[in-house]
Amino acid sequence: MKSKWLLLLLWMCMVARPEAWGQEVKSANTVAEEWIQVNSSSATVLQWFEWIEKSTGIVLSYNPAQMELGEVRRIEPGGRMTVEELLHRILSGYQVKIAFVPPRKLVVHARKIESYDVSGTVSEVDSEERLYGAVVTLEDKDGKQWNTISNGKGIFRLHVPEGTYTVKTSYMGYTPQVQSVRVTRDYFIRTRMKPLLFEIEEITVESGKRENELGELTPSNLLAFSGGDLFSQIWILPGVTSSLAGQNFMVDGGGYDENLLLLDGVPVFHPGHFSSLLPVFNGDAVKNMVFHKGFFPTPLEGRISSVTEVNLKEGNKKEHVRTLTLDMPAASVMLEGPIIKNKLSYMVGARRSWLDFFR
Repeated sequence: MKSKWLLLLLWMCMVARPEAWGQEVKSANTVAEEWIQVNSSSATVLQWFEWIEKSTGIVLSYNPAQMELGEVRRIEPGGRMTVEELLHRILSGYQVKIAFVPPRKLVVHARKIESYDVSGTVSEVDSEERLYGAVVTLEDKDGKQWNTISNGKGIFRLHVPEGTYTVKTSYMGYTPQVQSVRVTRDYFIRTRMKPLLFEIEEITVESGKRENELGELTPSNLLAFSGGDLFSQIWILPGVTSSLAGQNFMVDGGGYDENLLLLDGVPVFHPGHFSSLLPVFNGDAVKNMVFHKGFFPTPLEGRISSVTEVNLKEGNKKEHVRTLTLDMPAASVMLEGPIIKNKLSYMVGARRSWLDFFR
């Protein structure tokens, strides 16, 4: 009979214990799952630990050398959460393991999460030509994102904490690439983009201009007439005025010397020929051209009116290609191909004006 009363009394003590602490427990085997009400506030890691011990009666055991106890952490939003969840939020940026020791003790092991560089290159799959301005996004399992773009050499770099990420690479006119990486050290990624092809029905283009119709030279005709001249595409932009001779131009009322021309990042002074019909650059060797006016990225500051970036091709790293261009002002030829396949390439170009034959 006494043993029955003793068991009943012991059971009542176990039921009454959570009420005495004012906590709701999910399991009698752990105190990490007890609920606690937290208001949005800021405090150091040590102050948060002391508050947990005072509010719950839980003893926290930890190694001060494993964490920055003086670091200020803000818990926002607040609300009702478990002690384990609160500890993980206080120690964000750490890899946390919590061990339960009866009756009300938690041993907290924390390891600082290291950060590493994730870098790489973005290139075209067929020619290995580097792509400038590709958007690279790293997303972790919680949905947090890190973004950057590839530079003029097709290189990108991001500094992220260790973990598993989904890498998304996108570039206009190419199929987006998605891959998963586990970052535990400095990581290098080679991304090769495939052109995005659209199948369309046959299109027939017919001229609507009559043979006996006369018209003046318009900017659109100028583009077609000097298609090898990249600057002719700039002259038709709002606020840009071309000179009568040569290839200088004025932007928003500024002078000719207020424009900066960069060829692969190297300034080119006094670009142009005596006639606007003769292009400065061999159009076959140019990869892309970017024209800035009004607002300049920080690395390109130094001119008042405009900055023009001209980037040359690096050469096809997979196969040998020969290009011959016959235009009204000149003829040009370009040879490119691999020296060491997928690693080293060459590119040779030459031009000759038709006017040379009439001297």
